[in-house]
Amino acid sequence: MQHLDYFPVTYPKVKNMKKFTLLLICLLTGFSSILNAQNLLKYRLDSLTNEYQKANFNGVILIGKNGQIIYQNAFGYANLEKKIPMTVDKLFKTESVGKMFTSTRIMQLYENGEIKLNKTISDYLPDWKVKNADKITIHHLLNHTSGLMSTWDDPKYDFKKAYTTAELKAMIEAQPLAFEEPGLRFHYSNSGYIILGEIIARIDGKPFDQAIRERIFNVAGMKKINHLNDTVMPASAAQPYFFYSSKDYIQSNQAVSPKAGAPGGWITNAEELLKFLQTYIKGTYINANTKKIQQTANNTEDLSKKGWHFGYGFLTLTDDVATEETIIGHNGGGAGFSIDAFFEPKSGYSVVMCSNMYGTGYHITGNYFNILFNKPIKKVEPNELIRFVDLLQQKGTDYLIKQTDAFFNELKIQPSPPILINVSENLEQIRDLKSAGEVLSVAQRLFPEIPYVWLNSGNVAFNLKKYPDARVFYEKTLNIAQKEKNDFVIQQVNQKLDEINKLKL
Repeated sequence: MQHLDYFPVTYPKVKNMKKFTLLLICLLTGFSSILNAQNLLKYRLDSLTNEYQKANFNGVILIGKNGQIIYQNAFGYANLEKKIPMTVDKLFKTESVGKMFTSTRIMQLYENGEIKLNKTISDYLPDWKVKNADKITIHHLLNHTSGLMSTWDDPKYDFKKAYTTAELKAMIEAQPLAFEEPGLRFHYSNSGYIILGEIIARIDGKPFDQAIRERIFNVAGMKKINHLNDTVMPASAAQPYFFYSSKDYIQSNQAVSPKAGAPGGWITNAEELLKFLQTYIKGTYINANTKKIQQTANNTEDLSKKGWHFGYGFLTLTDDVATEETIIGHNGGGAGFSIDAFFEPKSGYSVVMCSNMYGTGYHITGNYFNILFNKPIKKVEPNELIRFVDLLQQKGTDYLIKQTDAFFNELKIQPSPPILINVSENLEQIRDLKSAGEVLSVAQRLFPEIPYVWLNSGNVAFNLKKYPDARVFYEKTLNIAQKEKNDFVIQQVNQKLDEINKLKL
């Protein structure tokens, strides 16, 4: 019996050995080029990760394509106090990223003919006596144009409590509207997504948790996504931090809630979020036409225009985060976390960024996308709010007040109401009320028609016990809010004026 080792090997006859050799060299050269390109990409991605590590950022980055993880890494610490290094498997509170799950289940029901986008809250939840329930449609709920507030806007809202559906219903029914006419403008609303979650539960005939697990999580193989079941993060998870300046930070468990829901709040790791994106890209959840309706808010958003576009539970960011690229997904922020889960539709690249530092999203995610598309990266530095407070602490508030243009030029950012208001709130958190008031004085001068400028000014003056000044600021707020018919702000101001009146000054 012959041994297989000695079977004769027959090679194909080659008529032109020179051409064959040239072809072989080309193939080997091409293969080598692919390997070199892959090695170069990994080198550039690793270099960026090292930059974030050196700049004291904390986070996890995962990049996928064609259903595979092509890059993963971690930087910084999961626990700053104990110096526990970050690892790619760490759990995070993912916050509003969960709106993609809820929206996708709604669109599955739409695709199956079980729900209509132009039907109202009253059509699906006749027992919910929400203001404008007979006018607010599924479309308005999905793209935050309903005029509904968020449950946390209620002064009595407790982040540490696991609310029942009945309790949330009562809270939403009692809240004023941000604006009267549905569709008038955008106003981010977690309450709207709570209502969508209840609609899912009614149509599916089972609790929202079970429906979303069966139709979304299990389909993608997401086995490590759950409720927190506590009011602090587990010791083995990434701990949440809120930085007010480069030196001032707190471990931010105060707003960690125990139960996820339709607006978000699921606890999971980066790989699970990547599984969701890759399942969505493949069209496993919904078809291409339904995805277009979802991403364009039923063709009411023109994605060809540069900027931010709010679809149904998905954001489309056009040349605003990643240079000259359109990315689609959602972010999650709050309670000391920043989470991004986005994909670029043409290439199929997915980028998931999870950080336990609030306010670090977009910049990091955008830089990794820029490397994927061979674009220049943005400078690795703290976010603009932290840099603002750093400069303020370095040069003093007089520099901001007297040389406002120079101050913003040095930061290389444009002045805006959100920046000034958020900085003032950060300064309040570190008990620098005097500086907070001075920052708001600049906001009053630059943006006198923004009600929240005056409302925050009133709050700072009230906390400083400068009640006459607070009254003036609140009355200015009230005047603007009444012109805008902003019932929520009107209610807040009247509560504060009542508090001042009770002092009998």
